[in-house]
Amino acid sequence: MNEKPKTSGRDDTTPAPRRRTAIFYATFCLGALALLAGLVSLIYPHAQAVGATVPWARHEAEDCQLLGGAKIEGPSLDRNTFAVEASNRKCVRLTTAGDGIRFTVQKNFSALVIRLSMPDADKGGGTEDFIQLTAGANTLRVPITSKYAWQYGDETMRKAEFLNEPPEPGYTGPFVRIRFDESRFRLPATIPAGTVVEITKPRDAKSAWLVLDLVEVELVPPPIPQPKGDLSVAEFGAKTDGSDAGPACVATIAAAQKKKTGVYFPPGRYRLGKPLTVQNLSVKGAGIWETELSFEGARPGGDAFIGAGGKINVSDLSILGNSTTRSATSRGFSGWYGPGSRIDSVWIEHTEVGGWIGDYAGKNVTDGLTFSRCRVRNTYADGINFVRGTRNSTIEQCHFRGNMDDSVACWSSDAKNCPPTSHNIFRFNTIENTLRAGGIGLFGGEAHQVHHNLIRDTFNEGGIRFSCVFPGHPYGATEPMLIYLNQLVRCGGLSNGREHNGAIDLCSHPNLGELRQLRIENNTIIDPTYSGIHLHSGDRQGQRAPITGIVLKGNTIRGAGEYGICIEDKSLGWLKSTENRIEGAKLGERSNPSGFEIR
Repeated sequence: MNEKPKTSGRDDTTPAPRRRTAIFYATFCLGALALLAGLVSLIYPHAQAVGATVPWARHEAEDCQLLGGAKIEGPSLDRNTFAVEASNRKCVRLTTAGDGIRFTVQKNFSALVIRLSMPDADKGGGTEDFIQLTAGANTLRVPITSKYAWQYGDETMRKAEFLNEPPEPGYTGPFVRIRFDESRFRLPATIPAGTVVEITKPRDAKSAWLVLDLVEVELVPPPIPQPKGDLSVAEFGAKTDGSDAGPACVATIAAAQKKKTGVYFPPGRYRLGKPLTVQNLSVKGAGIWETELSFEGARPGGDAFIGAGGKINVSDLSILGNSTTRSATSRGFSGWYGPGSRIDSVWIEHTEVGGWIGDYAGKNVTDGLTFSRCRVRNTYADGINFVRGTRNSTIEQCHFRGNMDDSVACWSSDAKNCPPTSHNIFRFNTIENTLRAGGIGLFGGEAHQVHHNLIRDTFNEGGIRFSCVFPGHPYGATEPMLIYLNQLVRCGGLSNGREHNGAIDLCSHPNLGELRQLRIENNTIIDPTYSGIHLHSGDRQGQRAPITGIVLKGNTIRGAGEYGICIEDKSLGWLKSTENRIEGAKLGERSNPSGFEIR
């Protein structure tokens, strides 16, 4: 009996030369497609994903296995709840010993961040406690505090200040902000991938309850060595024993500037009682987890770094402030910076502002500054704000969370003494849980670009907002601002207890005049709290400013709590709207009661 020989799955009846030609052709085509894709990503960067690329893995508490009597709270928009300030607007409450969460890590890690809430002291000021971490056979106690949380105010224009003094013991009502804070913790050894991790309320916990939002784990890289030729602050007497290292650091900076070299901070925590003024200087730490600069910012002038011009580079360190209220004037970075300046891989936390970039001692203008790969967390006002003419500057690949005002902003302030802000770029950032203002705010100026940002869970204002309320330069009349390919998830909120702000919110006002020249294109807006895009003309003694030259094109809005696009009554002006897609808006695709002109 004759049988055909067994094959490996190919059609062996095809002649060999033809098979080789087909294989070669297929390989060539795949290679060409890969090359073309690479070229496309270079020529058209919008082909890339939104948000920052981060080195940690996140575990949302509500997605973990619950232990004991742990209970999920949310999702919620109620300002009385904890969930409204949580990631995904959900969290997990622990009330008795053993309550907690369990998850399995997919990668090695040696450090973690826990975002949680715990009770304030009766009269404010916070409490101290521990939470239990079990990783395999290892059990550790992670210190936690509410010292930097719990700000109380009433959100009216007459009393908009927030302080850390509760109106009554145990108050957790609607006029609270910063219910959550974060604890960052280094482990004594690396925990391998596949380990089961538990976060639980210990038996000897002092707190009546704990509320978990998320846990982020990451592997800390080896310390960065001292660059050749740079001067170490340790060589000039800076210590990590809690004494003031400021004088030694100032001496190091002076010597480095004289020798035209850089400054290096070895691993450790350095307490600094005064700001460090830097000019034409490179300052480098041993890593964002290795070098910690603890600034006493609870008084006026409590900044960390003050730029005084020239090319300034600061990298690979953490700025851990000691502010506990918005009234403490403390900023991670202030002053002005020359072309080529970079702030790279810097962690800023518990300051009033992460960066307030403008020259208030003179009329110098920041030009060509870049913030990259930074973490700006839990500030009592803005994350980073470009002011007083800042131009050609960029914020990219940064992560913002828990900021009490705009996480990223550009305010074209002081029209009398400074030029307008212009040509600034905000791209590939992740912005979460902005607690009072907007994720990104643009106030006057011209030709800014906002693209490929991921903005989630704003509480009070839009994910991206434009406002003419603040005085300064008006919006430019010629070069438009470009807002494109951003993703906004669960954005928008109730500002000052009155206005339903959209995920993208536009507000003209007589203070600054006409809101104009915005191209808002190809953004994706998912589950906005109220409307996806909201336009309104603010009122001052019966006067209103128009909104003109707005282009809405190719935007997708899904699941709006109210309208897809809402144009408030009595709004003035016109816009162009094409190819926008609105799905599942609860009150309808569009509201335009005054007949605002749509072209």
